[in-house]
Amino acid sequence: MEQLKNISMECNMIKQIVDKMIKCIDSSNIEDMFKQLIMMTNQMDQMIENISQVKEALYQEIDVAEINDTLSEIIDSVQNQDYRLLKDLLQYELQEKLAEWDEIIKKSYEI
Repeated sequence: MEQLKNISMECNMIKQIVDKMIKCIDSSNIEDMFKQLIMMTNQMDQMIENISQVKEALYQEIDVAEINDTLSEIIDSVQNQDYRLLKDLLQYELQEKLAEWDEIIKKSYEI
């Protein structure tokens, strides 16, 4: 149960990083956005690893593959310097998936 709470905290930290990335894009601070992107990907790697270790304790399966598609689109938008698309992906896809995951994780340790 403690591990699930830690994963939920990681998820919320990632959501905060994503919020910072969106603010950086809005202010055209691309250099800081890249710093946040690196932090986000490192944190995502760790969280996904931790989820794989507790998947039997989850009340509902978390499909890690679905977020990989979003992450691939994020990488493509960065490579193409399409920051409007990047913002949309962060705001409407990644944040929503993270919120869904966090809900699954919280329900799993509240049971």
